[in-house]
Amino acid sequence: MSDSVNYRKYFLGQEEYDTQLLYYCYHLWNNLEGFRERRARAMRWIDGDQWGDMITVKNKTMLERDYITSQGNVALQANQIKRLVETIAGGYIKQQNEPICKARAREEQVYGELMSTCLQTNWQLNDMPIIIDDAIKEVLGGGLAAVYESYEYRNGELDSWTDKWHPNYIFFDSTMKDPRFYDLELIGCIHDMPFGRFCEKFAQEPDDIEKFARWYADASSPLYASLTEDINDKHNAEEMTFFTPKDRNLCRVYEIWRKESRDRYRVHDENTGELYIINADDHESIKAINAENARRKALAAQQGWDEDEIPLIHYKENFFVDTYWYGRFMTPAGCILWEGESPYTNRRCPVTLIILPMTDGKIVSYISDAIDQNRYINRMLTLYDWMQRAGLKGVTYVPKNSIPDDMTEEEFAEQLTSIDGIVFYEPRKDGVKPETFYSHPGTINLAEIVRMMKELMESGTSVSAAIRGEQPKSGTAAALYAQQTENSATPLASLMMRFGVFVRNIAKLKLNNIQQFYTPERYEQIAGQ
Repeated sequence: MSDSVNYRKYFLGQEEYDTQLLYYCYHLWNNLEGFRERRARAMRWIDGDQWGDMITVKNKTMLERDYITSQGNVALQANQIKRLVETIAGGYIKQQNEPICKARAREEQVYGELMSTCLQTNWQLNDMPIIIDDAIKEVLGGGLAAVYESYEYRNGELDSWTDKWHPNYIFFDSTMKDPRFYDLELIGCIHDMPFGRFCEKFAQEPDDIEKFARWYADASSPLYASLTEDINDKHNAEEMTFFTPKDRNLCRVYEIWRKESRDRYRVHDENTGELYIINADDHESIKAINAENARRKALAAQQGWDEDEIPLIHYKENFFVDTYWYGRFMTPAGCILWEGESPYTNRRCPVTLIILPMTDGKIVSYISDAIDQNRYINRMLTLYDWMQRAGLKGVTYVPKNSIPDDMTEEEFAEQLTSIDGIVFYEPRKDGVKPETFYSHPGTINLAEIVRMMKELMESGTSVSAAIRGEQPKSGTAAALYAQQTENSATPLASLMMRFGVFVRNIAKLKLNNIQQFYTPERYEQIAGQ
């Protein structure tokens, strides 16, 4: 018999704990450390912290910003990357409409309209445009986004709810090769929640609350635990740990979805046409099926039917090893708070994942190609500023013997630099007098260098001036500019298509929940009769 869930419980000798699975997830989370570091760097550049890279100078490691400051310079920057991200995200959001359901059969179009109304109502309830906008910016900045669909009570309302998982808290297996993630075997997320919400989600009886209070002593205390760390940046990838939340007032929980396997039969009732699945070791169901077949054979014999004409329930010839999604919620000690097969009729994992791109298992940010160009622009601005400040700007050389006898050096300098100042002195025969000097800050063509770097950035990210909606040059024909705008969107078509599939898969999961859990009364409340 193949039953991966029960086999692991038998192997561990414990029904309520699975520390082996938890430590396996810990290794998967560690495998994504490089991704979290690359994402953190990309997000720093998007948010405007563009001098936060670590550099080594004379065997001393420091922030690039600190090194520039130590040289007496100002770390100037021109954030070009954020505009690229906003442009691409805005281009997708601008073309978005509410999801609709289309029935292929003409006689079922009325059902398609009904499901469209329900789906759009729930879409508005969840403020999905905000989720989608945040997800596409996450894909552009970090390369990964995950959206989770659930059906539960929130704010006193039972409905289908959508949440975006933070990429720093996600872990999944790294053996995937299918770009649609059909070969995904495990995915999970770390959740940190207040003690009240934790009890609301997992307490089944009053004694559970007392047990949970022992597990999470700091989080369950009415008084806030003493904080030894700054929690304002609790999502910082460099300081995150797998087993302990940075804010000790929160309860850490691991949600894990994994494909398990089990021996099963596909059952087909020829009399009713019903199709369903039973476990191979479900002896009660098998006994009931055999008894029903025997009853039908006896009844058919009384009626004089041939054996081939008897509508039986078939299962023995339909044996298979079923692979299905199995969910668990676990504590840092490995205790299983809840476990069970996917409760959704589509038997799918409730997580929708997008990774762009995933080459040889490595997740790369879309805007990574633009970082070096933006970095060079920042360096040129800083260099030019330093040259401007280091150059001579109206420095006056005053020979001491040219200062009048009745004035001190301070009085002479004050009159020389004051507005409408007048200095009376006896001219010398040798013609000595004060002189003012200026210097040019080098021959650097800052505007040309910045323009070249911006062009390289545009070619690397496919975000041209036309797609950004910039004012065309004088004399540009309207038809030509429209053609430029259309052509500039071509390189982004692949990105938009894949993100469109991602959004469609989110809508399909939501629609499945609506079909499964909504009642006729609920349909009438939304769409009328």
